[in-house]
Amino acid sequence: MPQAQKKPIRTEYIAMALLCVLIAVFVVILIIVSSYKNSHGEESAQTVSEQTSSEVSGDASRPDQSAEPSSESSQETVGTVQIASSGKTEGILALTQKPAENRVAETPSDLVTVSKYYNKKFGLSGTSLELKKDAVDALNALTAAFAEAKGQTNIMADKCYVPYELLTDRDTQLDLTAGYSVLLSIYPRDPDGDTLGSGKFSWLPDNCTTYGYILRYPPEKKDLTGVEGSQRIYRYVGYAHASYMGKYHLCLEEYLSQIKNATLEQPIEFTYTNSSGEEKECAVYYCAASSEDTSRVKVPEGANYSISGNGTDGFVVTIYK
Repeated sequence: MPQAQKKPIRTEYIAMALLCVLIAVFVVILIIVSSYKNSHGEESAQTVSEQTSSEVSGDASRPDQSAEPSSESSQETVGTVQIASSGKTEGILALTQKPAENRVAETPSDLVTVSKYYNKKFGLSGTSLELKKDAVDALNALTAAFAEAKGQTNIMADKCYVPYELLTDRDTQLDLTAGYSVLLSIYPRDPDGDTLGSGKFSWLPDNCTTYGYILRYPPEKKDLTGVEGSQRIYRYVGYAHASYMGKYHLCLEEYLSQIKNATLEQPIEFTYTNSSGEEKECAVYYCAASSEDTSRVKVPEGANYSISGNGTDGFVVTIYK
């Protein structure tokens, strides 16, 4: 049989094969370059994120100086809380103001009847007295400690919340409109003749800040409060704030003045003992109220915080650590 002749390989097939190989090599190179860029892009994005996070740190061991940044600052993401700008006149630290002419002052929210919650370690002038619940709880703790220390239960809550229109003295008793203050008296009269602020009853102004209360109008602070000194009116401001004010002998006006110099980046930081007897840390700073209906207050994301108006132009933010 005649031998079959081999067909010559056509050059176009060879060219096509080479083209396929080149395309494959090009695709592999693209994949490698793309992977390289993605990995470096993630690192770059992470770096930007870390740089835009706000640093929250501070030290306020001395109350007469602005807080200085800590050398070991931590980075926290900061968010914002929207709050009604009118809230600047409300809250546990808000200075009380006389209502505008021809305007009836609003009643504080969340008032409770004191007689339903008090511990009977102090007396009540009537069964209709009202106060904020936290203030009642702290008053229970304060009077129980006084009874244990001095063996006395003759402190009486004479007045608690009083509407502005019903105040008997709108200059010296204005703080009673806040819902956090109580006007005390002694009943029955002390057999030793001691009065509030004297003798055994000097224990109250000396120890009230341990239980979240302050003496609202200390006699030596008349020029700052604008009110004649009184040993009768106590204001609940919370365990943290009362602790700081007691340590540095500050009235409410002085404390709020210091807070206005504190910021989220450089807050006032301190330790205090809470209502359970635990030592805690907190940071306090000021945020101005907006001229718009809503204010945006900066707080670290995920933080346990509270916001109170200062009574005039802004908000006090407290971060509980």
